[in-house]
Amino acid sequence: MCLTGCGDPYGTTLTCLCRCSAQEQYVEPKLSHSVPGASSLRKRAEQKCRNDQFHFKLRVEKILWRRKMIKCALGMLTLSLLVTFAACNAPPVPLDDILIEKTFVPEQCVRAVKVGDFVRYHYIGMFPDGKKFDSRVRFCFSYDRSSTYNVFVGKKQLIEGMDKALVGMCVNERSLIKIPPHLAYGKQGYGDIIPPDSILHFDVLLLDVWNPDDDVQINTYYTPPTCSRKVEVSDFVRYHYNGTLLDGTLFDSSHTRMRTYDTYVGIGWLIAGMDQGLLGMCVGERRIITMPPSLAYGENGDGQCLQLSQGHFF
Repeated sequence: MCLTGCGDPYGTTLTCLCRCSAQEQYVEPKLSHSVPGASSLRKRAEQKCRNDQFHFKLRVEKILWRRKMIKCALGMLTLSLLVTFAACNAPPVPLDDILIEKTFVPEQCVRAVKVGDFVRYHYIGMFPDGKKFDSRVRFCFSYDRSSTYNVFVGKKQLIEGMDKALVGMCVNERSLIKIPPHLAYGKQGYGDIIPPDSILHFDVLLLDVWNPDDDVQINTYYTPPTCSRKVEVSDFVRYHYNGTLLDGTLFDSSHTRMRTYDTYVGIGWLIAGMDQGLLGMCVGERRIITMPPSLAYGENGDGQCLQLSQGHFF
């Protein structure tokens, strides 16, 4: 069926361009009489037919190419959705050893944990699906329990995986620790809380570390040009101070009270670590005095937010 046609200006049929379904064809002209310029008109008609066929072929190829690309894109999208669904529903991959992901690392490592150190840390215990089974953090931070977890590292007071993971951690560092069953509670589990052969995840924030062999550490960061007198035992002194935990938490400050702390040195009016740290200071000198719990507030602590067994900065 011919949809369009063309004729010469004399009314004589020269050529017919038929777009029949999906193709164009040239119909040989039938001349009823001799027409001037008929040969030129015929050549132009033939050229137009070839051009139309070429452009039509290009349009068809572009449509087919677009359809092919859309089909390919849909196939890739379907495959990615299937992979995502399979990954989300796959069982946890068995671990051969602990896996540590450090989520926060402080700019300065005040101190790193070694075997035999006593540590204090917050933690949240979870299963791989995110369900929490235990949490211990300080009451001052409004978490589940009223204190940090305080323990010696490397003395089998912890599950084996946690003993390994804590070694090398810095104060204020936070890590997500993944522990396989054989380094946690194994085939026995832990009562009704942890099923047998469970992989455990712990979100750990280390707050404090010290060792029974620690002594007072003094770091003098400013010395006056002249020193006419140094502090000795039984001297009366007046000084300002900021008291912090090893993680930087401020627990006391003379500056906030806007008055100096006035006391005698070396006669038992101060904690033992401060008595040692003040000796030998000059007027105008500035020091950082670090002391272990045994020379500070010991096992009992001092106040709700100043827990037992903590190292202190002054």
